[in-house]
Amino acid sequence: MPPTGTDDVLRVRIGRFTVAEHLARAVAAGHLIAHDDGTWEVSRKTRTTEADIWIRGEAPNPFPCDPLFFFLFGLAYGKSCVPQGCRSCFKVKIAPANLRQLVAVRDVAKETGYPFKCGPELFVPYSTGLYAAFFYLDSLDHARMAFAELRRRVDAEPRLGPGVPMLIKRGCTEYEINCGPSDTYAFAPPEVEAWLLARLRRPAPPAKPLPRSASFARWIQIAFQIGDETYLDFTGGRRLHPKVVTYDPIDRASPQAVEPADESAIASAPALSDATEPKPNR
Repeated sequence: MPPTGTDDVLRVRIGRFTVAEHLARAVAAGHLIAHDDGTWEVSRKTRTTEADIWIRGEAPNPFPCDPLFFFLFGLAYGKSCVPQGCRSCFKVKIAPANLRQLVAVRDVAKETGYPFKCGPELFVPYSTGLYAAFFYLDSLDHARMAFAELRRRVDAEPRLGPGVPMLIKRGCTEYEINCGPSDTYAFAPPEVEAWLLARLRRPAPPAKPLPRSASFARWIQIAFQIGDETYLDFTGGRRLHPKVVTYDPIDRASPQAVEPADESAIASAPALSDATEPKPNR
């Protein structure tokens, strides 16, 4: 018999703990706020935003990712079960090699009408690669159709081409890490999910969304930091910061200078460890 009342729902075991225990642990850790009226609110420190990195398309995402990922998966289920609401989520991922290609993928994405986000993936702990674009589809069949269309567009784009990697994945990568593989996911009971979501307080949308120009400025900053010189395409060829002055390790003006047999050995020599670093006189 499916759970219906409060006690029934809270006694449902998700992984090692019951829903009640997961919620209590989240409240104790400061990730969740329990209100006197029986509702919950995800704390600000947990409701992190990537709005300064990701640029999204105009089409709405068919999935309410924040409550599904942060509240249900992360807190109410203790990362032990995939939310029912994510069951039909499939994504097409495109992996550009540099900022120039990322901008090209963004331009392609805007022409398709698919819901998408794109940006640097460097700070996503469970992902590999530097940049990514994700397209949100509501079934594997739709993802396959979108993949075929996107593959044609990417191959035809001069800044991209057939060498740009693409794949189809299911849901968020963190689901796969904690609950995978994705083709054998166990999902939470729909009655539990509906009961929890009905008692979640949703944060008000920001009064002033971050402009896309600010997000793009972050892209340029990140590209500079990782040595991706294609950012110069978008700064008129001007460097974000000047290159540092470097010095020859050999004093060639000195008559006593003795060149080593292999100068590259100096350039590649490891830094002194704490154990061997000269200590100042005391």
